Amino acid sequence: MPMFAERESRQAGATAHSGPRPGPGGTTGHLLHLQRTAGNLAVAQLIEDQATAAPAVDRFRFEVKAWIPAQQVVDPEAPLREAAELVMGAGSVKSLESHYHGDGHPGYEGEYRVCTAIEFDWDGRKMSNAQVVKMANFGQTVRFFSIVEGTPFSGDDKVRTGQETRTATAAVRGGLDNDNTVSLGMPSANPVTIAPSPDIDADYMLFMSQDEITGQTEATVRWTTDLMPNHGFRVTKNGVVVAEKVVSDVLTRGIDLDSSTGALAIGLWLNSKTNGGAEAFQP
Repeated sequence: MPMFAERESRQAGATAHSGPRPGPGGTTGHLLHLQRTAGNLAVAQLIEDQATAAPAVDRFRFEVKAWIPAQQVVDPEAPLREAAELVMGAGSVKSLESHYHGDGHPGYEGEYRVCTAIEFDWDGRKMSNAQVVKMANFGQTVRFFSIVEGTPFSGDDKVRTGQETRTATAAVRGGLDNDNTVSLGMPSANPVTIAPSPDIDADYMLFMSQDEITGQTEATVRWTTDLMPNHGFRVTKNGVVVAEKVVSDVLTRGIDLDSSTGALAIGLWLNSKTNGGAEAFQP
């Protein structure tokens, strides 16, 4: 009899626990397994979508410029022009003044002597679809003058004024150097001088890469320019300015550009391509 009772007790216990069991082997564990499987599938799908999605492409514009910051500057050849007028005027010319029209702004925005730009796509890995921008690369060079005419004893001097206007014709240079670099350059001589003049000269390079950890684009502009006139660059991303810098500012040197001292300085600075540097930024 006790043995039978013990057997019934075991059967009752087995019946009591024959329903769903909690834990990894029961219904709860099965639900957890399904949830984890669904979560893993979602994560896997997200990773796959990110891997197969086309990278975002931004359109960049890299522009460089040279400009005269003063309203007017001295004509270094004014003494030669005056001597020629005195000879040709056969005693009727008393004096001559000659100046060049400047661009009149110390900052980047405004008119220029030389300007060029290149546009390209950037997908975070490489540059593509690069095109040098078609534009008016050279501003007009304007020389304005005044000549005082009259004989020593006439007392009725007359002032004759005029201007000479020409535009430089030298070609700018630029293009895509490799997947990460574009470059631009500018040579431009004064088209109004009597004798050949030294060029406005500058070379720029824009390098871009992507940080492997953060995914952030890193950019660096490097330049070498002469010391006259002002030089600078601007970078835009999808039409928005992300970097801009005046890399050479002649006004900070404290020399009057419309004076005889300025004439000497301008000649020296145009022959000195010694201004170099670099600027890093995150566009």
